[in-house]
Amino acid sequence: MEISVHDNWIYSHFVDHDGRMIVLHTLYPCSDPMEFTDVTFEDVLVHHFETQCMADTSPERARYPSNVISDIEEEDVRITIGRYREFILSKRNYGWPVSRWNDLDELARLLTKDGHRCFHIHGTVGLDGFVIARRMLIEARRSRWIMPAEQLHGSGPPRAGEPRMGSA
Repeated sequence: MEISVHDNWIYSHFVDHDGRMIVLHTLYPCSDPMEFTDVTFEDVLVHHFETQCMADTSPERARYPSNVISDIEEEDVRITIGRYREFILSKRNYGWPVSRWNDLDELARLLTKDGHRCFHIHGTVGLDGFVIARRMLIEARRSRWIMPAEQLHGSGPPRAGEPRMGSA
């Protein structure tokens, strides 16, 4: 049976730039028990997320989701380039989404020449965007993902005199 991410809430995402991997950690709160699903993109070439929202923890808003997926679908990279045309053109001189392309047709060829595929993340609320990667895997998990402490602070606690990650 195929796992659906329709109306799933993204509660966390993990981007490993060096490992070329992105994981969207999602939940579907309207089932009993609640469903937890990870969407993993492997061998990522480039991604663009926009309109990401952080949770509103005020008492009157705490139960509302900050990022909801309508769907994630594979689409022709030319459609994505057309959707984000102005943004892509504005980043061209900065080597994004890839370096050394002359026109949008050449960019489409470069983005897919090594077997990469384009995945459009349709956001209903909050996060929306695309990932260009070789693979997308959707897997159920038993419970909510929680970042291990060693990932929050590097490989173990800082030594005396070392600043903690995120401190000035």
